[in-house]
Amino acid sequence: MSSGGPRLAALRGWAATLLPPTTGTTRVWALSVLLTVAAGALAFIELPLGQPAKGPLPIPWWLLAVIFYVTEAEVVHLHIGRSAHSFSMSELPVVYAIFFFTPGEFIFARLIGAGLALVVARRQRSVKLAFNLAQFLLCSVVTVGVVQLLDPVIAAFEPRDWATAFLATSAENVVGVFAVTAAISLAEGTTQHSRIPRMLLMGVVVSLTNTSLALLLITVLFVQPAASLLFAVPIAAVFIAYRAYVSERQQHEGLEMLYESTRILQRSPEIDRALVSLLDHARKMFRAELAEVSLLPQEEGQEILRTSAGPGDATMMMQSIGSSLDDPRLVQCLSERRALLVAHEDPDRDFEGESRFRNAIYAPLVGESRLVGTIVVANRLSDISAFDLDDLKLFETLASHTAVALENGQLEQSLSSLSRLQEELQHKAYHDALTGLANRAFFAQSVAQRLESADASGLVPVVLFLDLDDFKIVNDTLGHAAGDALLSSVGERIQATLRTGDLAARIGGDEFAVLLWDTPEMPVARRVAERLITAFGSGPTVDRDTVNAHVSIGVAAGHPGSGSADELLRNADVAMYSAKARGKNRVAFFEPEMATAVVARHTLTESLQRAVGAGEFVLHYQPIVEVATGRTTGFESLVRWNHPTRGMVWPGEFIGVAEQSDLILEIGRWVLDQSCRQARAWHDQWPELRDLQISVNVAARQLEQPDFVEVVAEVVRSSGVDPTTVVLEVTETTLLQNADDAIAKLQALRDLGLGVAVDDFGTGYSSLSYLQRFPATAIKIARDFVAVDDRDAHSWELASAIVSMGRALRLTVIAEGVEEPFQLERLRKLRCARAQGYYLARPLPAEEFDALFAEHGASLVWARASSAGLVDLASRGATPAA
Repeated sequence: MSSGGPRLAALRGWAATLLPPTTGTTRVWALSVLLTVAAGALAFIELPLGQPAKGPLPIPWWLLAVIFYVTEAEVVHLHIGRSAHSFSMSELPVVYAIFFFTPGEFIFARLIGAGLALVVARRQRSVKLAFNLAQFLLCSVVTVGVVQLLDPVIAAFEPRDWATAFLATSAENVVGVFAVTAAISLAEGTTQHSRIPRMLLMGVVVSLTNTSLALLLITVLFVQPAASLLFAVPIAAVFIAYRAYVSERQQHEGLEMLYESTRILQRSPEIDRALVSLLDHARKMFRAELAEVSLLPQEEGQEILRTSAGPGDATMMMQSIGSSLDDPRLVQCLSERRALLVAHEDPDRDFEGESRFRNAIYAPLVGESRLVGTIVVANRLSDISAFDLDDLKLFETLASHTAVALENGQLEQSLSSLSRLQEELQHKAYHDALTGLANRAFFAQSVAQRLESADASGLVPVVLFLDLDDFKIVNDTLGHAAGDALLSSVGERIQATLRTGDLAARIGGDEFAVLLWDTPEMPVARRVAERLITAFGSGPTVDRDTVNAHVSIGVAAGHPGSGSADELLRNADVAMYSAKARGKNRVAFFEPEMATAVVARHTLTESLQRAVGAGEFVLHYQPIVEVATGRTTGFESLVRWNHPTRGMVWPGEFIGVAEQSDLILEIGRWVLDQSCRQARAWHDQWPELRDLQISVNVAARQLEQPDFVEVVAEVVRSSGVDPTTVVLEVTETTLLQNADDAIAKLQALRDLGLGVAVDDFGTGYSSLSYLQRFPATAIKIARDFVAVDDRDAHSWELASAIVSMGRALRLTVIAEGVEEPFQLERLRKLRCARAQGYYLARPLPAEEFDALFAEHGASLVWARASSAGLVDLASRGATPAA
C-alpha cells in the first residue's frame, strides 16, 4: 500500500449516503482536524530528536518533493462499493527519507509533493484534500516515530535497519487503513469495519514489496550508484503488475455479476419482479446511482412501460411514460441498435434536451425477432473514474441476456399464472384474514428459509418487529370494532411503505413484522424503519376519529447458515421492548446486552410488584415559593422507593418500568392519596396553611384510563382535602398524545375545583393552540430554560417569553430547577410568580416540615428568596429532587 495506507481516494457525493450531506461532510472535516492535531502533538515530540545518516546521494528536499509528486500522481484505484482506496509506489521515497533526511525535511517534502499531486493530477478539493493531507501528515509522523523508537541513532545504513523500515511502513499502513475506514464510515453513515481485514491484507502485500524494492535500491546506491538505473524496469514492472491485478480482479467480478444477473432472470417466475431485482443488481454491478428499463409496446397504440430502481430505495414498476421515449439518447441507441457511452465531466451542468443523467450507459434490448426496449445505468457513484469501454462491453452483454429473457416473457407469464393459482390455494393458511398480510407461521417459515440459504452478495436477513403503542386504549375507549379497523389501517400503511421483495406480516394482536435483505451494517433497515415511523406520524382515521397510532420498532439481523427463526424473532422482539423503554415511537437495534437488560427489567418489575404490596414507597415534598416574598405557596410530591436492600431508589430508575407494566396506576393512585391526606393534615393542624397547594405528577398511563376522572375525584373526596388546593401536573407530551380526550378529562376535574399545571413547559410540543384549549391553571418553566449561562444576554429570552405568555393567558408561572442566586434574581426581574429548586429548598419528608412549622410557624419564608426570611434549607442534607 502507499505510504499513507489506503486513502480516501473517492467518496461518492454525500447526497446518496445515509446521513444528510452536511452532516457527513462536517464529520469528515472533524476527523481531518483530529488527525492533524494528533500528528501535531506527536511531531512536537519527534522533530527535535534524531539525526539522519549520510545518504549515498546528496538529494535536496525539493527533489524529494518531486519524487513524492510522481508517486502520488500515478496510483492504482481499487473500487469497493461507493468508495475506493488507492495504492502507489510512494514507499520508495519514504524509506529513503526516514533514514537520510531530518524529520522536518521529510514531512515538509511529502506534504508539498503529495499535496500538489492531489490538487493538480488527481483534482481533489475541499474535504477529500483536507483529509488526505491530514492522513499523510499523521502517517509520516508515525513512520518517523517508529524509526526513532527502534533506531534513534543512525550512524550508517546497515542490515539491522531493514527491519526498522519494514515496521515503519507497516505501521503507516495500519494507521492509514483505520483513518480511511473511519472517514468512509462517517461519510456514508454506516460502519465499515468489515473492510478492514481486506484492506490491511492488500496493504501489507504492497507495502512489503515496495519496501523491499526501496531497501534494495538504497543498498545498490551505496555500492554502485549507476546500477540504480537498472531498478527502473522492476519498479515499472511491479507498478504494471498492480494495475494488471486490479484490472483482472475487476474483470473477474464483472463475470461473476453477469452470471448472477442471468440467475436473477431465471429464478423469478414473474418478469416484472425479476426486472426490479435485475436493475438493483445492475446498479451494484456498475456502481451506478440508478438503472432503468423501458419496454416498447408490442402493438400499435399501446404505451411504453418503464421500470426503474434508484436513487436509493426508490423504485418504479411498469409505469407508462407515453408513446415516445423522453430521452434523445434512448432514441439514438434504438435507431442505431448499438450501446452508447455518455460521460459528462461537469456534474452541475444542465443537460436539458440532451440527457437526463450526469453520465450513463445506454443499450438497446435486441431480441431474436424484435426490439424489446432499452436499458440504462446512470450516474456513477465513484468520482475516481467514469464509465469506460470495458463497462460498455459488459453492459452490452447484460442487455443481450435481458432482451432474450423479456422476449420470452409469454412463457414467464404462464409460469406466473400457475404460481398465482398456487398462492391462492395457500393464501388462507398463510395470511392474516384481517389485514391481508402474511401470518406468523408464514413469516417464521420465510425467516427460516432465508437463514438456511446464504446470499451470494453478502446480504443477511433482517427482521423489523413492530408493536403499536397504547393499542389497548383504543379497544377500551372506542371498542373492538374500532380496534380491528385500526389494525387493518396499520397493515395498509406498513405495506405501502415497503419495497418490492420485502415481506410484511401480522404476528398477532397489535404486533407486526417485516422481513428484508440487507448488509450486516443494516443501512436499508434503518431507512425502512425511519419511513415506518414517519408513516405513523399522522394518525389514521377510524370511524371519523383520528387515532394516535404510533409504533415502536425493534430491528435484528440474522446470519445465513446459523441461528434459528425463533432466535431472530426473539432478538427483534427484545429490541422492540428496548425501544418502548426508551420512550416509545422510536427504533432500537438489537445488541446482546439488551437480553440482559430485559431480564433485569423483568426482575425490577417483580420487585416493584412486591414493593406495591409491601408499602415500600415514601413521599418527599419540595416547597414551591413565591418569588417576590419567599413565602411558601405549596409543595410538589416526589415519590421515592425505600428498597429493603438498596436503600432509597430515585424515580428515574423505576417509573419507566412501572409505566410499561401498568404498576404506575397503583403507584400513581397511592401518591395522589397520600399527598391529599398530607395536605389535609397540614391544613387542619395549621390554619394559616389552608391555602397551601399540593402538586402531584400524573403519568400518561393514568390520564389514558377511561375511569381517570372518577378515580381522582374519589381520592380527593375520601381524603377530605379542599379540591382547590390540589394541582395535577401533566407534561406537554402526555397532553398531546390524545389531546381531545385529555382536554375532556382535565376539564371535568377543573369543574370539580382542581388545578392543572403543564409540567416541563417548552421541552415538548409547546403547541400554543392546544395550550389555549387545555384547562390549565399554571405552567412550569422547564429547568433547561432556567439553568442557563448568565453571561449570555440572550439566554433568558425563552424564559422571559414563557413568563409573558403565561401572564397574558392568566396562568400562574412556576420556574423549576432554581439552583443559583442569579437565577432567582433574574426570575424576580422577569416577574415570574413562583419558583422551586435546590437553591430555595431540597425535597424533605413531611416529618421534617412538621418540625419546621413548629419551630418557625406555618408561614415559612425562605431566606434565599427574601432577605427578611426565616428559613434556609438549601444546604441541609436532604434527598435530591426528581
